[in-house]
Order: sequence, then C-alpha cells, then structure tokens
Amino acid sequence: MNEFFRGMLAIVPLALGGVSYGLALGVLSQSQGFSPMDMFLMGGLVFAGSSQIAAVTNFDGQSALWAAVIAAAVLNLRYVGILASMPPVFGKIDWPRKLLGIHLTADENWALTLSQRQQGAAAGYGFHMGAALTLLCGWLASTVAGNLLGQTFPSWTEAAVGFTFTAAFIAMTVAMVNLRGADPLVRNIRKAVPVIVSFCSMLVLVRIEPIADFAILLASALGVLTAFVPLFAVSGANDGQGSDSDA
Repeated sequence: MNEFFRGMLAIVPLALGGVSYGLALGVLSQSQGFSPMDMFLMGGLVFAGSSQIAAVTNFDGQSALWAAVIAAAVLNLRYVGILASMPPVFGKIDWPRKLLGIHLTADENWALTLSQRQQGAAAGYGFHMGAALTLLCGWLASTVAGNLLGQTFPSWTEAAVGFTFTAAFIAMTVAMVNLRGADPLVRNIRKAVPVIVSFCSMLVLVRIEPIADFAILLASALGVLTAFVPLFAVSGANDGQGSDSDA
C-alpha cells in the first residue's frame, strides 16, 4: 500500500473525532444564520476547526466581523510552530503542492505524520496529504450535516457546542493508543467506537430533562470508559505478538 492510501486509512480515528467536532460546529452555525453552503465554503477555504468555531461564535453584532477575524487569527498562531516542523515531510516538492500541503495541515494529520516518522515508518508528503484528504472530506460533510441537523433539532445547539473539544480530546487520546493483534482496519474501528459512543450518548442525554445539564460530562465519561474495552480485548493471549518475541 502506498503512502497516500496508508495516510487515508491511518487518520480514520482522528477524522471521526473531527466529524464530531464538525457536527457541533454545523449545529452552532445554523443558530448564527449560516447556510449549509456557507459552511461548505468556509470549511474548504479556512479548514481550521477551532478558528471556525471562534469565527462563528463571534459573528454576531455590528463589530462581529473584526472580532471573528481576530479570534481566528490568534487561534491559528500555533501553526507557525507546526509548519516549522514540516520541511522534512514536504521535502523538495514544488511550491504549488507545498502551499496546498500547508493549507491542509491540521493538528490531526500533523501529529499523525510526525508520530509515524518518529516510529521509523515511511510518512512523507504523500502520507500527509492522504490523511489530509480524509480529514477534509469528513470535515466538509460533518459541518454541512450539522447545519442541517441544527435546522431540524435546534435544542441541540448548546450541547453540541460544549461537546466539541471533548470529542476532539477523546479522539486524539484513543487514536494514540497502540492496539495490537488486529489488522489496521479493525484497529481503526476500535479506536473510533469511544468517540461514536460519546457523541451519540450526548445527543440522547441532552434530551432527558433531569440530567440534561450533565449530558456532556456523562457522555464524555462513557466515551472514556468505552476506550478501555478494546484495550482489554487485544491484550494478553490474543495479542498477535508471540511471547517469545518479547523475551
């Protein structure tokens, strides 16, 4: 399997965390008057989750445009340091492709690419861009879907916004765990389960009045607890790595 397709597959757990993030942003954007097309264009042109959330939440009032721009710019300052670590990944490619790679560099594919390189795996520009394509497609689809959901279920807005960073945290934490004893697709599915459980639980719990105020906390706890299940399932006798090799 070449680098590009390996990148597309390896990023799936983190991309699913981004999908949760995107759904929440989409729901929020609808309450602020954004259309599905607005979110699609913003996702493609900006492609920066936290900055887009800051922009959308500040896009209210007469001076909102400047507030949105400043908030997005401040949050994106971290990319100065991130991009400083990318020259070894990009190599000696031409500037158009390099600029595209810079635009599609997100926290998730940056962390994954550098992690792969530190482990000695082949992870260059192709790997980075394969991961970026998966992230971009998931991000565009989820922000548009969230906007449509916001029109149908407006009461989800507050819960969805509060869940964004929780979802990203759970996804990144679980994705960094090394699940052995299974092929890459099975490992990626196992890593995605906690995020899906947490997000779906939040959508249900927020509609139950006695515990609605604790929906995000409870859903997060369920997600974290679920993350341990595949760890127990693949450790021990069914590891797939013979005990002799560890001796």
